[in-house]
Amino acid sequence: SALSSAQRTVGAPVAVAAIKLDDITADDAEVDFVKCDVEGGEMMVLRGSRELRSREKPPVWLLEANETFLVETGASYEALHDELSMYGPVGYYRAQSTGRIARLRHGLSDLRGTSDVNVVVVPNARADLVCDMVE
Repeated sequence: SALSSAQRTVGAPVAVAAIKLDDITADDAEVDFVKCDVEGGEMMVLRGSRELRSREKPPVWLLEANETFLVETGASYEALHDELSMYGPVGYYRAQSTGRIARLRHGLSDLRGTSDVNVVVVPNARADLVCDMVE
């Protein structure tokens, strides 16, 4: 289905090969941005990109952080935050219809009770990449 997931039971199982993001990212390649839409598998992707996220210049991430899907896979907004902030503080932002981004004042918990699931995660070390986009 359109909601296929390696972590959630959706439709008939299909075997696919997987590789960690760290295994396909060259040590000297600067990665500025990662879009991650994996229907509840965010924790696995983040764990497989710890080397990339621990760099001096870690990437900005666009995550689809659907709390229902996270809970189905044994995760939570709190666990997601712990993983994302493992290598230093991060800021969370919501995309606006203007093409700009607005900071989530209370982090991922600001998404609770909304239909919003897309969140821009900006490591403090890369705030310069988005400073002109913040409302």
